[in-house]
Amino acid sequence: MLSEKNQLLLSAYVDGDQPSQDRSAAERLLRESSEARVLVKKLGDNKKKIKSLPAKSLDGQFANQVLLRLSTMIAVPVAPVLPPPVGPARRLVKKPRLRRGMPAWAVGGIAVLVVGGIVLGGAFWLRNQLDINNDLLPRGNGHTPVVAGKPVSKAESSQEPVAPKPADPLVANGGRGPAERNGDAKADPMIAPKPEPIRFTFGDLQKQNSFDSLKWELAQSSGAAEGLHLDVTVKYNARSLNRIVKSFHNQGIPLVVTPPAEASLAKNRPLLVYAENVNADKLALVLRELSEADIQGKKKVASTFESLRVSPGRAEDQARVAEALGIDSPQLKAPAVAAPKAKSIGIVLADDRPQGQANVEDVRRFLAGRGVKQSGALHIYLHLQPNSK
Repeated sequence: MLSEKNQLLLSAYVDGDQPSQDRSAAERLLRESSEARVLVKKLGDNKKKIKSLPAKSLDGQFANQVLLRLSTMIAVPVAPVLPPPVGPARRLVKKPRLRRGMPAWAVGGIAVLVVGGIVLGGAFWLRNQLDINNDLLPRGNGHTPVVAGKPVSKAESSQEPVAPKPADPLVANGGRGPAERNGDAKADPMIAPKPEPIRFTFGDLQKQNSFDSLKWELAQSSGAAEGLHLDVTVKYNARSLNRIVKSFHNQGIPLVVTPPAEASLAKNRPLLVYAENVNADKLALVLRELSEADIQGKKKVASTFESLRVSPGRAEDQARVAEALGIDSPQLKAPAVAAPKAKSIGIVLADDRPQGQANVEDVRRFLAGRGVKQSGALHIYLHLQPNSK
């Protein structure tokens, strides 16, 4: 369970009101803890609900109207009528001096009570409308929640839906331990740490919590300018490439396979799958399908796909793909002649032989079918690395 200190840190992170040192600590906590990510999503949702509530305001004459109404409802005390004195009798009791109406402090106090009742009633109604955990609200010198800040993701805020409640991805240690990020060295607190790859094993993607974690990680990269880098370890066989092509095709993403890529597969060499305008949820389904057993006739054969690493795209990814396609990096980002309608499209290249692929007919066909980049879509660089075992 998150400590109160971490809860306050994440609350301030959502507000976007904290120094760079605290923000770096919050981002590191989000990368390492699924509970922290759930908390940030819940706080963000609550703030959206609060922001969507209709604005209520009191009329400027409200206080005067309350005072006027009270003055008409409260009886004004009247001095008692005394019988006329007989003779020169001495007055034994001093006649009290009475004021007309109530004292100003009494009227003001009643008005304050009325207004306070209205405010407390509104707060009680608001509390019933929102699912707020009082233990998560800031205490002491904590930051007061304001407008939600920018989340960890590189995505441009709320165009893409956030994945369901994420759980920690499963990682290394033979692919059987809990998910964790590489690198234990302490980073400079004044500099935001460079994102480390997130590791999964394909076998664990059949579990719902691991699959939800994968969807969440991919959703955070939606719309990233540098795209998304995926490292996949696989035991090549005759069906490995066919499974990739089929899985992408099932999600509406056609892949063009170049002859050099087929030759590299036969020689157990790395491949590069480059695809444009890919939806994050569809990519998650592609990877999950690759984790399923391969059905060959009446037999089920275990998947040859082993491990997966997810990290931000890199400049060298763009340069390598552009070189293989025979174009430059600016043309890769913005096609010279874009298709009328942007669509998902991909190509499989020989990763270790960038030269000599540009004149292949399949490459020309891929270039002719490219479109402009869709808002919130992914450009992916998927490296297939054969297992050396």
